[in-house]
Amino acid sequence: MVKIFTCSNIGGTRERNGKISYMLKMERARGDPAELYKIEDITKATRNRASLVALIKALEHMTKPSEISIYPDTPYLQATLAALSNYKSNDFCKKDGTPLTHMNELIRLDELLSPHTIIEPETTNEYLSWMRTELARYPTAKITPEDLFD
Repeated sequence: MVKIFTCSNIGGTRERNGKISYMLKMERARGDPAELYKIEDITKATRNRASLVALIKALEHMTKPSEISIYPDTPYLQATLAALSNYKSNDFCKKDGTPLTHMNELIRLDELLSPHTIIEPETTNEYLSWMRTELARYPTAKITPEDLFD
């Protein structure tokens, strides 16, 4: 089981520059824990797009099919995950045929989620407050700790 936590420091619907963070936590086959936490810069993003990008970046570290639980930082991302199969069945378009906002990110998210089994988390994002504090502490992108996933 891999737990994925996301966060960004961008608020609102206006595009702006900011930071995203994501954390992957798992227990390795030999029983010891592994954790990956990264903070990255993002440019010209709304809060919703930043949330999508944070999850996409986290999923790009997944190298084999796994059971995953996703702990989003926004209601938008939670609703998007619930509606993703409907979006896909409509070719990521609205009823009038126009593309959904963030269509490219939604398509990429669907691709990255497809090999995994999503397990509904039993709790909320317990790291959200800490992640927001970390984002506020670093004026430039910081990566810590080193990537532990082989």
